[in-house]
Amino acid sequence: MNTSRAGLVIVVPVTRTRRDLPSHIEIEAGGSGLRETGYAKCEDVKSVSHERLAHRIGCAPAHALYRITTVIRTLLDD
Repeated sequence: MNTSRAGLVIVVPVTRTRRDLPSHIEIEAGGSGLRETGYAKCEDVKSVSHERLAHRIGCAPAHALYRITTVIRTLLDD
């Protein structure tokens, strides 16, 4: 789903720093592949060349992806 003919993927960076911002979605370490709890920075969406992606670190669980999608839609709504 996240591929393009331009060779880009859309990413949402994750930080370990909790800032209590409504645009930061918590991702627990458990089944996500993260070593410790992280926070998806939905306000910082980026396009990245797929060549820059070395390997997958983890994957956000479905409930976190739903919240991330909801926040991004809210940020893009005008």
